Amino acid sequence: MQQRDRAVFVGDKYCSYSGNALEDAPQLKHLDDIAPDAFATLKTAYENAWTVTGRVTSSYLYKRNYSSSNANLTHSFWWIALCDKNDQLHQFSLNAESRVFENIKKGDVLSVVFPTSLTLTHQIMGREAKARVTDDTKVPAAVVHRDENQQYNIDSWFTPSDRPKSYWFVLTFILAMFGFGSVLGAGPEMLGGALLVAFVTFLLEYVANGNKHEKQLEKHATLTGAMDAFLNVTKKQLGFHLAAREHMPSDIFCHRCEERIASDSVFCASCGSQQNTDSSRVQTTNVAAIESDLLGQFHVDYSEAYTHKRVLGKDQDCEVNVSCMLAKVVSRDTSSNVSDVTTTKTTTRSYDVYHGNRYQRTETETSVSSNRLRQSKMTGKLVIKLANDEIREQGFSEDIIGGLDEGDWFIYARADAQFPVSSHNREYAYNLSQNHHFTTSTFKSYSGPSAIAKWIVLLVLFTGGNWLWSANALDILIQFQEYAFAEELSYYMPIVENIPLIVFALLNVYWFVRTLAVSAQNRKARESILSRLSDTLKQFEIELPQLQEKIKRIS
Repeated sequence: MQQRDRAVFVGDKYCSYSGNALEDAPQLKHLDDIAPDAFATLKTAYENAWTVTGRVTSSYLYKRNYSSSNANLTHSFWWIALCDKNDQLHQFSLNAESRVFENIKKGDVLSVVFPTSLTLTHQIMGREAKARVTDDTKVPAAVVHRDENQQYNIDSWFTPSDRPKSYWFVLTFILAMFGFGSVLGAGPEMLGGALLVAFVTFLLEYVANGNKHEKQLEKHATLTGAMDAFLNVTKKQLGFHLAAREHMPSDIFCHRCEERIASDSVFCASCGSQQNTDSSRVQTTNVAAIESDLLGQFHVDYSEAYTHKRVLGKDQDCEVNVSCMLAKVVSRDTSSNVSDVTTTKTTTRSYDVYHGNRYQRTETETSVSSNRLRQSKMTGKLVIKLANDEIREQGFSEDIIGGLDEGDWFIYARADAQFPVSSHNREYAYNLSQNHHFTTSTFKSYSGPSAIAKWIVLLVLFTGGNWLWSANALDILIQFQEYAFAEELSYYMPIVENIPLIVFALLNVYWFVRTLAVSAQNRKARESILSRLSDTLKQFEIELPQLQEKIKRIS
């Protein structure tokens, strides 16, 4: 038998080829275990500094917002869960707009460095985010450990500010002028004494500001130096390259403990039991086969014709494409896009100045106002696996991309109505791995284009017609005065004069009743089109607990 994978991984208890108990299984390490000197140097500048190293077990994109009268600022963050060497879970907010972290995902190895605590103050956006994000802790600095091209990022909060300017000497000069003036009186002695005091104050303040700024630069240099040293710590040194065995399509399950193991394992690395390598058993316990069978469930793909009936306007005909898929995320590639625009408005107002009742002059007053709009968006694509081992790269909206991680299973259903202006509806979207429902819109609620413009045109026409009619109604009745009905109508002139508006009102009643009937017909037709999908989704929700158990087993 070919032994393709002899490596021993963290958590293995037995050798998968000899069955012997392991006495020296690999151990995971933290950043300060590998680079204690760099960490000790960091603590000289930040005595309460601490670090944690771990694998990302989940990532969730969310946003925070700050609003005021002249600003609307939105920022994107990852809410990550980090599992360290002791299996302890740590959760933080990570700047998703940083080029280092914009594509962070499950399985990545991070070393989070806290020189000091850092807290977010902007408001969390969205009900779901408020429920999932449990605190306001932000990662100050972190290293992403990869096989190559390791990177780190330090939050801009730690960037030293410019050297403070000296201002106190101005105040001391004024105070000294008053003090010396009260004692010495006005004269050269008063001015000289005040200047001397101001000069001494300036020197003291200048030196103090310089020392303060120098300490800031030294602390930042210490931090960047430590991060440079941490950057040289590899994933292999930390032991995280052996944190978990890479899953293969040919993997099988142990017949005893049902742990996922390599197909060429002679013994289970978890329980040590010898495996039956009979080809029939391997076939029945093959993970890929089980996975493919699951992915083939709840598949829907069909098209139906739909006519959207309208009262004020032409009926709309289209094809409605309905689809539903159960898929697994193979990989996720994301990038950030930030727009930060400040608009300035200058307003000039002129007014006349009078002294008594006599005009004196015209003055001009200019005011300047600004408004800042900051928007943050995440874009990207998912590579997903479908039934029959189909691999597809597909774009999704920001909430889907940010709410799905590598290895997650999800179901996604949509109904696309191919009108001249297409209507795309997300009928159902659910992350089975994280128990997360995404917001949806349904084709059932499609209302079609608005007819308000046509109604307004008709209102204008009937109103104009009513004006013309009312102006000539009496003359028209006089022409028919020989007829008996003319005399009868003369008693109802207020009604006669507004016949066009009355007709328009009656038409509105008809249109209203007709709209109710047509809306009911349209809704029934849309429900009929979506009935197959609705039945599938109902069945999915019934089988969801069992399906999640199966997914948990093969993940």
